[in-house]
Amino acid sequence: MLSDRISLPGLVLSGLLLLSGLCADAARGGTDPVEDSIFESAFVEDIVPLFPIVDGAAVLPAGPVSDKLEWIIDELAVGENTTLTEIQARFSTGFNQPALVDFFNDVLRVQYPDARVVDVVGLSPLRATVVVEGDNPDVDFGFFNVWARYTGSELVTFFQVSPFGGTVQFPADQDRSLSEAVDHYQGLAADNSIFVGRIEPQGQCTSVIEREADAPRALGSIFKIWVLAAVAERIDDELSAPDDPVPLVAAERAAAGIINDEPLGTEFPVRDMAVLMMGNSDNTSTDHLHELVGRAAVAERLAAFGLEQPDLLL
Repeated sequence: MLSDRISLPGLVLSGLLLLSGLCADAARGGTDPVEDSIFESAFVEDIVPLFPIVDGAAVLPAGPVSDKLEWIIDELAVGENTTLTEIQARFSTGFNQPALVDFFNDVLRVQYPDARVVDVVGLSPLRATVVVEGDNPDVDFGFFNVWARYTGSELVTFFQVSPFGGTVQFPADQDRSLSEAVDHYQGLAADNSIFVGRIEPQGQCTSVIEREADAPRALGSIFKIWVLAAVAERIDDELSAPDDPVPLVAAERAAAGIINDEPLGTEFPVRDMAVLMMGNSDNTSTDHLHELVGRAAVAERLAAFGLEQPDLLL
């Protein structure tokens, strides 16, 4: 498990979540016509951004990792000086804390002076992956990846920065058509299947392109969508509220759960567990929410989706 460490580049850091280069172009306010098709106005109904850009920076909600990320960004303002005391108050002892002081003062602030978050790749109460831009004309964007604890001092347990030049695609993939990309994907493994569909205004799903789409495959984490639907139905029926507490219990701790190290009895709002389930695919949050709604409610929502063979998915 990745925890309590920083990869200091020279201090260059690598290996992060995939992110389309389009979002970087959009963040810079470029003129590429495709940027208008990314979010907001490219659908039947306008989509309001979860993290609006105000004065050139994304506005993030309060939370354990958001608060620490905000401090990191503020610390990169020109004229700031990061001290060991400040690092010790915010980063776990698993870090080389003196090295972090040097990293902030000698590397990060130089590369990203007056930094700001210009795009959010992912954000949950415990993990943030964002695109950061500073005022150094010789440095492009950076990926900042931050993890934090939920309880106590909400210390940072993982911090990674890597340069981002506009795309993370392999050069050979950049000019593929959708059909070519799908064919390439199918060739990566013997049992791959793919379905790309479009949701029409009345809710129908229309196939755009597919390969072996009718072949039963392992579910992976897709079932979490049905758990989320059951949670939403429960809230709609006023059986639960988004802020209702769900205590962490040992019986529902699952393998690779990212909240497993929090103290038993820690209370997570239903909302936070739902975000952790969907945003980080957290298995422990999923098991707690499944226990909250019950298997029957999940099966009911699955049937309501109108799938042809719901029994295959239970």
